[in-house]
Parts: sequence; C-alpha cells; structure tokens
Amino acid sequence: MTDSHQNNGGRRKRRFSDVEDGYDTIIGEKVTITGEVHGACNVDLHGTLEGNIEIEGFLRLRQAGHIVGDVSAANVIIEGDVRGAVRAHGKAELRTACHVEGDLIAESVAIAEGGHFDGKITMAGRGESRQDVSFQEKRSGVEDDEG
Repeated sequence: MTDSHQNNGGRRKRRFSDVEDGYDTIIGEKVTITGEVHGACNVDLHGTLEGNIEIEGFLRLRQAGHIVGDVSAANVIIEGDVRGAVRAHGKAELRTACHVEGDLIAESVAIAEGGHFDGKITMAGRGESRQDVSFQEKRSGVEDDEG
C-alpha cells in the first residue's frame, strides 16, 4: 500500500476526498466572497467566490459552489461550477455535476461521466517517472475490452 492510500494512523483512506486533517475553512452555500483567497489550509466551498483562490491544501468545490476566477491548490475536487483556469499540484477530480470552463493543469486528472469540461488539459508533474495506469472495471456485469 502506498503512502497516498494511508492516513497518519496507518488506516487505508477510503477515497481521494478523505481529507486527513479535515477542513480548516468552510464557506457556506449562502456566502459570496468578492476578492482573492490565499492560505495554507483545506477549503470546503459551498458558496460563491468571485476572484482567484490560491491555497496550499485541498479544495473541494461542492455542487452548489461557484468560482469565477482561477484556482490553484494541492488537490481539488470539483462538483460545482468553475469559470477560470484550474491548477492542481497533485490530483484533480471533476465529478458528475461539475461544469468547468477553463484550462486544467494537474499531475493526475479524473473526469466523471456526466461532468462538463470545456478547456485544455495539461498533465504536469513527475516527468520521466510517470507510468500509465490502466482502468479496471469493478462493477459486476460490465465486461472490459480485453476479455
């Protein structure tokens, strides 16, 4: 098991969205921020940000959330709407309900079926050490192309 699948207690993380240290900042659905957000924290955004966000931690934009501006974070999950460039220094996950209009740069990208993305994706990061990863369907009754 790699370090990315364990938390500090040695237990396996169930999913990418399991934040080890929780969220330092939660912005509610009825909150609108006009301006820039900077910090060394994890942010859970349910509301609206009209401006750029640059954080050193994890950003989760919930389904009701909106960002009109650029995003920069260690890792991101987008369930809501973004109009601007997205930069994840690690992983970027675009969920089913997302609507993203802007370029995306990340080391690892996952886009769920039904998610809307209009832009260019650049896979950046590990360079020569990057290895391709094959998708293995785990749902029963679904056959893969090889078998």
